[in-house]
Amino acid sequence: MLNLRIAICDDDKIYRENITSFLSSYLVARDDNFTYAEFASGEELLKSFRHPGDFHILFLDIEMSVMDGLKTAEHIKSAIDSHVFIVFISNYPQYMQDSFRVHPYYYLVKPITRERLFSIMDEIVREINSQHLFYTIIQKDDEEKKEVTIDIRDIRYIDVADGNRGILRFHFFDETIQARGTLADWAEKLKDYHFISCYRGILLNLAFIHYFKKHSVMLDSGETVPLSRSCEKELRQTFLNNIVDFKKL
Repeated sequence: MLNLRIAICDDDKIYRENITSFLSSYLVARDDNFTYAEFASGEELLKSFRHPGDFHILFLDIEMSVMDGLKTAEHIKSAIDSHVFIVFISNYPQYMQDSFRVHPYYYLVKPITRERLFSIMDEIVREINSQHLFYTIIQKDDEEKKEVTIDIRDIRYIDVADGNRGILRFHFFDETIQARGTLADWAEKLKDYHFISCYRGILLNLAFIHYFKKHSVMLDSGETVPLSRSCEKELRQTFLNNIVDFKKL
């Protein structure tokens, strides 16, 4: 079961409470295990939404002071997470045309009903499940274990942290998550998404290759990942043949 995180951002407390109440009912009715958080402004949301996957679904009011919903969404989509599902909420349907520039999933006109929110959530959950792009892993560190839902499109590479204990490292743009698993299992899960074993103990997402070096590749994050001689020619050719598809994933 996915552990999706939902953000409700609206400067009107009554509307935030309405949405959280509907979401609580939805989780009970669908027996899901989502979590959600409330924010009273775009600025407040951005303090908590700093990495891809911090939130998977946003209910975002358009008319807010200082940083409105459109500006907040533009920043999130361009600088933080281009894959997040955004549902705009507004009193004014005339803002719908402007909202298209950030490619929202849906546009809801207030007042929001329980039935309408249930319908939108059902559509989003079906979309997420059909994509097979989200996986929930058990994050392991020295302090605690917790479930984390990751979007495989955000993984730069996976490597083995401790082979004896079966611990992997999932490398994202500016954070690393450790979790139990085997590289062989993840290679099978990700075989259709341009992940290739480029070196012993490393599974690389070709979509993040910036350029090739001798026996290594430079990623767009600035990291250098080793590349074995045996797979260098095949990896270069695969990269060139699929570079357009990488951008669609």
